Amino acid sequence: MTGPDDRSIGEVVGDIAGNLRQIVHAEVQLARTELREDAVAIKRGLVVMSIGAVAGSLATGFALLAVAYALMGIVAPWAAAAIVAGGAGVMAALFMTTGIKRMQHIGLPRTAATIQESVQWAKTRAR
Repeated sequence: MTGPDDRSIGEVVGDIAGNLRQIVHAEVQLARTELREDAVAIKRGLVVMSIGAVAGSLATGFALLAVAYALMGIVAPWAAAAIVAGGAGVMAALFMTTGIKRMQHIGLPRTAATIQESVQWAKTRAR
C-alpha cells in the first residue's frame, strides 16, 4: 500500500483538479439555491411595492375628490387638494419604503463566504 508521500505529482495534480471541480460544482449549486431564495424575496417586495403604488394612486384620487366636495366652502379647492395629496403621498411612501426594506437583504452572502473558504483551502493544499 502506498502512503500519501508515495504518490506521483501527476496523481496529486489530478486529485487537486478533481477536488477543485467538486468545489466549483458545489459553489454553483449554492449560488442557484441562493438565487431561488432571492427570487422569492424579490417577488414579495415587488408585491408590497405594487400594492403601495396602487393604494397611493387610488387614495390620492378619492381623497382629492372627497376634499373638494367636503371643504369647498371652508378652504379653497386647491388648498384642500394639496393637503389631501400630501397625506396620500405619505401613505404611498410608507408602502414603498416597506417594499424597499424587504428587498435590501438580497445577495449571495453564503456563496461569497464559501468561495473565500475554498480559495483558502486551495492555497493550503498547494503548499
